[in-house]
Amino acid sequence: MANIALTSIGVSVSYAVETVAGVRPTAGYTKISGLKSTPDFNQAPNTADATTFDNLEYTTKVALLKELPDTLEFNAVFGQEFANNWATLMTDYGTGRDSGLNTWFCIDIPGYDKSIFFVGQPIKMGIPPMEVNSVIEAPVYIVPIGEPIFAADIDKTEYAVTFTVSGANVSTKVSGANVSILGLGYSKLTDADGVAVINLPNGTYNAKITKSGITAQYKEVVVNGSAVAVSVTGFNS
Repeated sequence: MANIALTSIGVSVSYAVETVAGVRPTAGYTKISGLKSTPDFNQAPNTADATTFDNLEYTTKVALLKELPDTLEFNAVFGQEFANNWATLMTDYGTGRDSGLNTWFCIDIPGYDKSIFFVGQPIKMGIPPMEVNSVIEAPVYIVPIGEPIFAADIDKTEYAVTFTVSGANVSTKVSGANVSILGLGYSKLTDADGVAVINLPNGTYNAKITKSGITAQYKEVVVNGSAVAVSVTGFNS
């Protein structure tokens, strides 16, 4: 089999809170948009000197355990959407922690049949460093709890999410409204019946509905193994 080189294009970092304590979720991960770099998980092991009097020219080393950094640093392009995503992550982590549930993180590489998973504690984001005439980047941190593992990719089966956009009353459908999924770049215009269908894998998403001259609306969408219908009403002012 040819060794086809992989690239970082399309790499995604997502998280999911356990539904059963101690069991890694295999679906329902929420993508953290805006990240641009991940830390190095491929740490060299510590070693011990096992040289004896019989060694006449070279020392003998024994491999010991690897040591992950105390905190894992990720870097992101700072913006309102990323700040909102990180704040949501902190809330979800806190809710899970209070119920004795871990938060798992997943790093997915397109074209590779496994993903990197680890349990971690996200740290509240502070004020990012800034320089004149530059894009603001934000370092964010996760404390690893246990070693990272390679495991089969998360379930990426997609399900139809049907948005129906109506105006002052539900019988007035709004065509040409733009429905976008924040952080993923997915968007679609509603048709003459006010309907837009976007296919999404399991997870929690934030949708934004916009049209010129109309105040934008936001909807949280939860996909969990089946098609979803989302009603957007009062979209007329």
